[in-house]
Amino acid sequence: MALLSSNHAKKLLAQSRCPACGALRTELIDERMIVIATFECSARFAAQGEREIFAHTICPAASHIAAWTLNAEVVAEAGDKAGAE
Repeated sequence: MALLSSNHAKKLLAQSRCPACGALRTELIDERMIVIATFECSARFAAQGEREIFAHTICPAASHIAAWTLNAEVVAEAGDKAGAE
């Protein structure tokens, strides 16, 4: 590891999969004062200096799951209405 020695950076370096959806890591930048991990899902997480890990680019998985859930609820609600008629 470069000069960045925070526990947050070490934790990020150890991630081989996206912590949100499990997609594989595709790139790891480990420079003097920053670590950036990029994953197949397009999420990017970073740790800079002694700061905490932050989501640089949000993993889209949660949004896809939310949309799927909403659509499933609409279908279920439509079925409930059809059965009540």
